[in-house]
Amino acid sequence: MAIVDQDEDKLDDRLVGTDEPDAADLDFPALLNRVEKIRLIKLPSEILGEMHEDIVKEQEALKSKLIKLEIELHRNLIKGNASFYEDARKDCRKYDKMYEDYEDYRKNIYDARQ
Repeated sequence: MAIVDQDEDKLDDRLVGTDEPDAADLDFPALLNRVEKIRLIKLPSEILGEMHEDIVKEQEALKSKLIKLEIELHRNLIKGNASFYEDARKDCRKYDKMYEDYEDYRKNIYDARQ
């Protein structure tokens, strides 16, 4: 999807109106407020659709990493490499947290599309 930028400020006009000041003209708190006020619910459906697809791809990539980790774990355990076990468990916890974060975000995007 292409960016819509009629005023050539490098910001998508669907998210920041053409009547709003350039980022360089705002003080830090005002710019921060403008960035933070972008809400999923306000995004066009086509953008939300692409965001949803992106999150699903991230989740699939994470699953692929977990599949590889399981194979590597088995190979290392068969070799008697005990230290790999704890590393694999740490990676599993990290992947679990990442997956949960993606899933929460995916649900938020889905809800915003409704």
